[in-house]
Amino acid sequence: MLLCCTGDTLDSPNRNAFPKTKTELLSYPQGNEMFLIAREALKNVGKWDSTYKQLYDKNPNKFCRGYGIFQYDLQHFKTNPNYFLKKEWRNFEKCLNLLLQELIAAQQRTPRLKNKTILNSTEKVFTAIAYNRGSVNMDGDFKQGHKNISTGKYYGELISHSLKSHYFSFNKNSGFFFF
Repeated sequence: MLLCCTGDTLDSPNRNAFPKTKTELLSYPQGNEMFLIAREALKNVGKWDSTYKQLYDKNPNKFCRGYGIFQYDLQHFKTNPNYFLKKEWRNFEKCLNLLLQELIAAQQRTPRLKNKTILNSTEKVFTAIAYNRGSVNMDGDFKQGHKNISTGKYYGELISHSLKSHYFSFNKNSGFFFF
């Protein structure tokens, strides 16, 4: 089980996606139930990470917004509530299947990558960026997506490094494989 594969506690003004605040989550159908789960997730991560423990102890409005080993965002609660309410993020197979669906969707909404069956390493990174931020500038560099505050690196840069150092690949027909 992947009970503590949760995180991301950003709220407004640092967050643009649903739910920006506890109030916004509570106003949505089953939002109260989701808040209790999200709050419990923060408490659980706090057992291993002192920053999350401090957030839990000091701010009763804080809660986790990323779920599963691949951090499926709570903004998807509106379209996929069962993943969150049934705590499906604790199941690796469900997380992996969801990630693959999301990566394929990201590739398909990127015009230059749509319908390609094999991606080169640059295209793989751009697909990951599109997954992370919803879109990608393929004429740009890898400094796109979420910027990690502690490293100063962007999501695209981190994925590029990971692809180079861990030798894994993705395509829409066979999914991830190691070589």
